[in-house]
Amino acid sequence: MEPRWYPALPSGSMHLHAVLLPDGSDPVDLWVADGRLTLDPQDGAESLPGGWALPGLVDAHAHLSIDTAGGGRDLGDPDLVESNYRAHLHGGVLLVRDVGAVPGAVLPDGDPEGPRLLRSGRYLAPAGRYVPGLYEGVEAGALVEAALVEVAAGAAWVKVIADFPPNFPRGRAEPNYDLDTLTRLVEAAHAAGARVAAHVTGAALADVVAAGVDSVEHGLRMDEDALTALGRRGGAWTPTLGMTIEMLGEEKFERLVQRFSPLLARAEAAGVTVLAGTDTRPPGSLPLEVALLQRCGMAPADALAAASTAARRYLGLPGLEPGAPADLVCYPADPRDDPEVLASPSAVVVGGRRVT
Repeated sequence: MEPRWYPALPSGSMHLHAVLLPDGSDPVDLWVADGRLTLDPQDGAESLPGGWALPGLVDAHAHLSIDTAGGGRDLGDPDLVESNYRAHLHGGVLLVRDVGAVPGAVLPDGDPEGPRLLRSGRYLAPAGRYVPGLYEGVEAGALVEAALVEVAAGAAWVKVIADFPPNFPRGRAEPNYDLDTLTRLVEAAHAAGARVAAHVTGAALADVVAAGVDSVEHGLRMDEDALTALGRRGGAWTPTLGMTIEMLGEEKFERLVQRFSPLLARAEAAGVTVLAGTDTRPPGSLPLEVALLQRCGMAPADALAAASTAARRYLGLPGLEPGAPADLVCYPADPRDDPEVLASPSAVVVGGRRVT
């Protein structure tokens, strides 16, 4: 059964002759008919430009209600949310996981001509233990109830801030909630049909993984033990490298590259899905994220999969396969050779309807 926000749209027929990324080597032929992909040739089909194709990019760590482009817009402003949403679409991002909205923000709900959207509701953190202005405090005893309110409102994910520096912006991150509280949160969210993503940059990583969190966000202290435990249950890791290099600077980031490289190289074998996410970088920054994943030791095809097919699979959406709703993005060159190609798609098709 397809999620209600994943329709195939009535459309004209199209013909795709392209290399299917991230793993393909030779062009194949697919057609779009009635909003879905098919192997059956369609008379009079529109030929799509570009010789390489993906089922759309995935930004697995985005914040539509924050002015990540630095334009001076108010947090949660409806025009800001819409502008971010459309910028993702025109950049070829066809699935956005919004992992934290500011209080009162209203995100798109089931727009058939926009990116598919997975919402996490609001940030969940204790008072005084996250970035001022982005959240309303939730103490440990109220955490489960607050999470279930977000799920009842349509959130497919819950976003918990597992640690944060008490003297932000200085100092080391310290745990916001103990292991028992995090475990009860995860159990309740899972029982309600949702998954849990945890912001964690410090030593709270061990508790986050032990609690059963589905997706580790940032994970600056990721290590072999945490990676192995996360992989046993098929979890995910979103390292948000573009934000991290901006925060740390080149010298410190290079040290992180040396530590992350063996972990990212063996993540798939360990059972962990690596996800690409832009976080505080503006929409359109996924090419940088893919390039940084390559810098951290991922093969070009694997880094591209983290921003497309692997992410879609982990988040429950199909790829470029017969019968699937026709989400696809075409490119004029091979982005495995240069990730910057991802910034200039030749065509964007959502649910069988061409939008660019």
